[in-house]
Amino acid sequence: MSGTGLSWPALVQPYRDRLEEWFGTPQKLHASFDSAEELVALLAANDNTLSALTRGMIADAIMEWQEDTKSTVANARREAKRRLSETFPCNRSAELSLQQHYNQIASQSPLALLPALRKRKLAVDRTIDRGARATEEARLRKEYALRLAAVFQEADLPVCKILAGVSDAEEASLSVIETVGRVPESNQISQDPTWQAQLKSYTADLVASSAPEQPAHMFTTCMLVSLEILVCSSDEPP
Repeated sequence: MSGTGLSWPALVQPYRDRLEEWFGTPQKLHASFDSAEELVALLAANDNTLSALTRGMIADAIMEWQEDTKSTVANARREAKRRLSETFPCNRSAELSLQQHYNQIASQSPLALLPALRKRKLAVDRTIDRGARATEEARLRKEYALRLAAVFQEADLPVCKILAGVSDAEEASLSVIETVGRVPESNQISQDPTWQAQLKSYTADLVASSAPEQPAHMFTTCMLVSLEILVCSSDEPP
């Protein structure tokens, strides 16, 4: 509402300049409060050094100014709304159906474009050659490993001293990172012969003690007809 023609409330200095400093324009001041209590709290928030008497006097003057300028602000709002409505492309919109309106709005929304972009990316991924995909995965795995190696070096971990004496430090770093957290095969419990023999014994005992497998009994025709009637009956509760 830049064209409202509002002027600042008639306050003595320095309070007139303080209002401009706090609110910027008379229009913003006019719309900043709905009651005298809100205005007093707003003045206190902007300058807590003001006494209660000063805040009350300033609030009374501003409330009187707001009441006197209500009609001016209301007319300016109606005029702004009228000018805004005149800028809408009414002719073309009148020719569109409700479904066309929806499609037009949806096509302009970024959120509506996400499913299409996701499908396009999936289609592109499917067309990529498996060899190229494997190459890209290997490149990304190497890049990630090198970044982790940089973190190791920045933290000055003990493994960095070992890698410092290796001729191909990059390849050694990849090997360390790819095997970190793994248990050597000689120490893996799943590779222990005693453990494997015990598992085979457990499996044999379970198979021997279980009942022989046999097909389940078929439903009788009477049971099938009863179930079909129950499912299709609208009188029965769901």
